[in-house]
Amino acid sequence: MKSPAKKTGVWWDTNTDTGTSCYFPEEYDPYKVRQSIESAFKDHLPLTITAIGNLKRMPHPLWEPILSSGIVTIHSHFVSTTKIMHDMYDWADNNPAPAELILITDRINRFEVSGFLPSLRDRGYTIVTKPWKNILSAACNETTSKKDKKKCIDTAWVCHTCIDSGGLTFAGESYESLTRHFVTSEHIYQEFMRSPDTFIKNRYFISVEDAKKLDFSSTGVWWDIDTCLVPQGFDPRQVRQRLDSAFVNHLPLTISAVGNLERIPPGVLGPILSTGIIMKHGLEGPVDISKDMERWARYHPPPATIILISDHEQVFLTNRFLLKLKDLGYTIIRAYANHPQVSPKYASQTMLWDYLLADTNQETTSTEIMENVWVCSICMKPGHTFAGESYKSLKRHFKSVEHKIQVEAITMAKSQSEASLNTSISMISMRKRSLPSPQTSICLWREEQGEDCMARGVHFSLNY
Repeated sequence: MKSPAKKTGVWWDTNTDTGTSCYFPEEYDPYKVRQSIESAFKDHLPLTITAIGNLKRMPHPLWEPILSSGIVTIHSHFVSTTKIMHDMYDWADNNPAPAELILITDRINRFEVSGFLPSLRDRGYTIVTKPWKNILSAACNETTSKKDKKKCIDTAWVCHTCIDSGGLTFAGESYESLTRHFVTSEHIYQEFMRSPDTFIKNRYFISVEDAKKLDFSSTGVWWDIDTCLVPQGFDPRQVRQRLDSAFVNHLPLTISAVGNLERIPPGVLGPILSTGIIMKHGLEGPVDISKDMERWARYHPPPATIILISDHEQVFLTNRFLLKLKDLGYTIIRAYANHPQVSPKYASQTMLWDYLLADTNQETTSTEIMENVWVCSICMKPGHTFAGESYKSLKRHFKSVEHKIQVEAITMAKSQSEASLNTSISMISMRKRSLPSPQTSICLWREEQGEDCMARGVHFSLNY
């Protein structure tokens, strides 16, 4: 499958040295910001636009207009030119030349002197740069903005402060979800960890002790949806309620269902999404689960509880990941579709998946639905949609060209790896057939010493 012929990515550096990168004249309509950018670069349409910087430095009234225009906003507490370079470089890796990269910044010298932009030019990319003031002075002509504004963009904002912290919320589709995210205990805690002095002095006026006591879930649940299926006839909307009932002593729970979501029937996937279970699409099953657990464990120290629902027991035994977590002081609870022959030593409790889904008639505590209803692990690349808040946006994502390209690339890489492995096995087999057997080697050596193997009663066949 071929990607679109022309790709143009735009990066708007909102954290500049002069502080003018987010300056808007009083009479300027911020809802026209995308239209202004497209007018300034009308010869390079269509554009994929990313605004990257500390969104909290941007005037609050600008958030909604920018998000609603289809500009993807990336929030990071500290944004250096290096972070922007990494984002641009990752985009370039997924969009080969002659793609175009446009940079809106007033610190262009840093990108040139570092050799970053020259290196992209050497690779065949077209690089266009402009300071923000030139964007505002451009004539605001009708472009594609009106059409884009009506189109629903799935990932409108990304929080780099939380994306790799084990936090569940790090991206969303709307202005409302962004404002909710900024006041969550997990986001506040991440900002505190990165800059405690600034955090305490300028933002929340709380003590270090109080900041460390910020309340968020200490029980993580990972549901391997590839091996522990929703039974036929069971209402998938009841899964979360049954899990809350079964683990009532460990509430509140943060539940992630991990697996190949494209194999899940729509009648199951949609209802599960509506209950606030985070659906994480990936093709590596237990590997994806282990990576996700590791991120979560970094910011949820012992004695936190980890609940794993999966039949991939052998993989977890082999990598010893759960055993290491137990040794660190975590409580591990395991559930299976089928009990393993030997119960794992790392688990404090084991049970069957069917038991968890049984009606216990227990009252449960309502759990707040997180913003990230779904995440596509294979598409977590700059310029790609990878998270959303609705079943409709997930369906759109699976049908997108970008997602299909990523799936095709993974499938091709896997096929090449398997082909390479088969070739290696064949070569080893051929070498074995070309080598003499141990008995033959002994006899040849004895013959070199002047001995007669047949006379000594040593019989062998060359058909080995």
